[in-house]
Amino acid sequence: MKAIRIDREPQKVNGRDPEEALLLLHLEAGLVKAVEDGTHANIAPTEQWYVRFNMHHGLNMFATEGTLLDTAREPILQWILSDPLDISALIPNVINITVTKSPCASDVGIVGLIFDDKVNGIYIGVSLSGFTTRDTLWSNLTDDICNLIDYDCGDLTLLNVILTNTRVVFLTTLGLFISEDLRYGDFLKLKFNKPNFCGFERGRALVSVIKLTNHKLKRKRKFPDFWFPDAEFVAFGMFFHPNSHFLYVYGNQVWFSDDGGNKFQLLIKSMNETIIKTDTCVYTQAIVFVTEKGTVFYTKAGLHRYAKLTTLQLNIFDMYFDHLGDLYCISLNETTLDYLQVQTMDVNTLLQEDDLAFEGALSPQYITEEQIMFFSHIPSGPHVNQIQPRFYNLYIGKALEYGMGGSAIINKVFEHSYSPKFLSSVLVDILDRFPVETSASSPCVLNTLTIQQPDPGTTAFKLQLSVSGTDIFQASDVEKTVVIPGFSSFLIISVTNDLTALADATMPHRVPVNTAFQSKQWFLYDFGTTNGRKWRVVVDRCRYTIQQLDDLPVHAIKYLDLGSKLNFSFRVTPVNVAYPVFQLPLMEVIVGKPNLLDVDTEDYWDDTDSYTIQLHVQSRFFEQVNYRPPSRLGIAVPLTENFYNADPAKPRMRDYFQESKTSGTYKQCAGKKTRPQCDCTSDMKLSFLVAFSDCKEKAIRMKYPIPKLALSFTVENEDGTVNLSSPYFVTITEVNNRTNWEVSATNKTSSLLKMRTYLAHRLNTTVYNPDGLTLSIYGSELFHFRVATIPGVSFCSLFDEFQIYVDDAPLAFPGQALISSITAVLIGGVIFATFILEGYDIRIWGSLKKKLRKTSKITSLLSLITASTVSTETSEK
Repeated sequence: MKAIRIDREPQKVNGRDPEEALLLLHLEAGLVKAVEDGTHANIAPTEQWYVRFNMHHGLNMFATEGTLLDTAREPILQWILSDPLDISALIPNVINITVTKSPCASDVGIVGLIFDDKVNGIYIGVSLSGFTTRDTLWSNLTDDICNLIDYDCGDLTLLNVILTNTRVVFLTTLGLFISEDLRYGDFLKLKFNKPNFCGFERGRALVSVIKLTNHKLKRKRKFPDFWFPDAEFVAFGMFFHPNSHFLYVYGNQVWFSDDGGNKFQLLIKSMNETIIKTDTCVYTQAIVFVTEKGTVFYTKAGLHRYAKLTTLQLNIFDMYFDHLGDLYCISLNETTLDYLQVQTMDVNTLLQEDDLAFEGALSPQYITEEQIMFFSHIPSGPHVNQIQPRFYNLYIGKALEYGMGGSAIINKVFEHSYSPKFLSSVLVDILDRFPVETSASSPCVLNTLTIQQPDPGTTAFKLQLSVSGTDIFQASDVEKTVVIPGFSSFLIISVTNDLTALADATMPHRVPVNTAFQSKQWFLYDFGTTNGRKWRVVVDRCRYTIQQLDDLPVHAIKYLDLGSKLNFSFRVTPVNVAYPVFQLPLMEVIVGKPNLLDVDTEDYWDDTDSYTIQLHVQSRFFEQVNYRPPSRLGIAVPLTENFYNADPAKPRMRDYFQESKTSGTYKQCAGKKTRPQCDCTSDMKLSFLVAFSDCKEKAIRMKYPIPKLALSFTVENEDGTVNLSSPYFVTITEVNNRTNWEVSATNKTSSLLKMRTYLAHRLNTTVYNPDGLTLSIYGSELFHFRVATIPGVSFCSLFDEFQIYVDDAPLAFPGQALISSITAVLIGGVIFATFILEGYDIRIWGSLKKKLRKTSKITSLLSLITASTVSTETSEK
């Protein structure tokens, strides 16, 4: 049963939307049906759909969008975790909450309560509407967890909760607890297990990437350990972004990796704050980071810049993206029906309102007509803040705007160690020119200016005006900047008298000392705070438009079948950029697993400075040449007659034993000398039929293990397509005689049992009802199955074949056990031998050295004798 959640409503009728009434009707019907049937078939994590409704087609009137959630299949929603619970008495003792959600359906969420030391237990709430419709059901799972603990669980308290596609994980004060598979069970009492793991101590942060196979960690690391270069970085947590699989590590800094953990780049460096919470959105790729002081930072997956959204004045809250990408702040409220308060966070509005400028003076230094360096000056005087005003990576990509006109985009941030008066600077691209000070606000600009050397023991240069009178320095000129084209700029720090001022140079090595500059040869800018700060730093509006030329939805997942190719085209057009940059790539393509996909790109620029990139994607999972699947004797002993991806010109794969050498026959390539002579067509290369196995290059790839893979079959005739069902009973065989697989059937009818008995002596295989079949594979590499209907149910001989290549399987028994045993024996032998040698004071190394020395002496003596003999013979001659 499908349930529709409408998130943006055009209007309400009698306090309730017509769509919402329909939603409740469908949801209640689905739950009642599940209870009445007592079955939970087809439970699996399925991706939540996006739905858009339009009335008066073409007029864009009364449009609304929402999500479509299959409540009867989402695993966590099938469980009755406990009796309904009223948590009002617990709220005074809650010190924090933690929120998690289903990876496939973001509207299915769990909120967990974290208590002080006066209350213990595991209490969670489950919502199927993203906590927006007061439908949260609270449960007490304390007893379920305590059943696994041998000692007193009075100190049991929740620390964090994670909901995966198939399990829920609790991190508590008494350890880690992982639930059973949510897709199976009695759906009345959730069982947990408690894995054992070692504790850890905080130290310098590093990341190790280790492959996990069959629930066990490999010893070999996938990449060298990455040590974060900043020793002050204290890691708090890490997560993978669900769409891009970018890896983020956060704490008092945020680092991210776009290659699976091989290398990391610094994203955020927070001052005196630690990021303790995060959330991601699968629809917009957005990410939020929350500090312990309530500061919320915002970015998107893969971006090298971020923005500060706001600072929330709440002690107990968490952030939450729903499936449409809307951001909410979730907190507790004793007056609501489910005790939750959900506040919508308007990201666009918050980004525009936030001013990131600090209370400090800036000094502009022109680099070119289009670029300026702005230096942040250290304020002087006794009332200096402990945290100096300076630029950080946070400012990259932001807009620096001036109140009197003028704006620029910040491109780079620099930290200074050489300048005593400027801590940092930014390089900006000018959008609109910044105004200079006029003679009305600063009469000194009409005078002639000369720069003089600093007094001994000081660093401030002297600015000397030539003519006294009205065109003089004023007190309001403090923190204004003198700009001389081609030379250093000077930030005025004090006015000594009408004709003299002291200033700090942005570039002390490019100061034109004792050179007179007439009026109009030097200018004055006011980026200070003496007359009130007139500049601000805000999130810039988007200056590029992106077009997807293939009509893809915003959130698109494409699946590549065998032999299929996908083509995508994107165009980026600059709008109101600072100045055109010729042939600057504006997009990048990241391939998560290059060994699985072939990605070709073509890009070009047109006359409008638009940048277009075209992507061509194709699966590259090819079978090995002259491949044959394993047999019951092992992977290295193929016995089947069928070759795959055959090439007569190349050696036969795994042709080690006599049984393998005498088996195997080419079909399409029989009598040919090279693969091109086999004349394999595209259809043959994609065919699953064993008759064309010579031509087969690719197979469907799945990772080990494969438990209960659902099978369904259809029959095509002149009336259309129908699902295969009773009495079209079927047989399933593996064409290469592999045995480590199993078919399970749930619908065993009386007619099926009779048919099995009747055909047992004729077919010599099991007959199945095609309804509800599942396939489990316990081996590795290629499995080739043939499905056929029993004789007599159709005029045609109905059959089909399919292939599955199983990857990442563990070593077959007893391989793993043998390796472990041999390793243990070798290590034990070395330890025992060392003990014997040391215990009985056996100096074996000394004896070996003596023998080696003796051998060396004998060899030297023989060489000497030989040399003497040769010399004697030579003399005699």
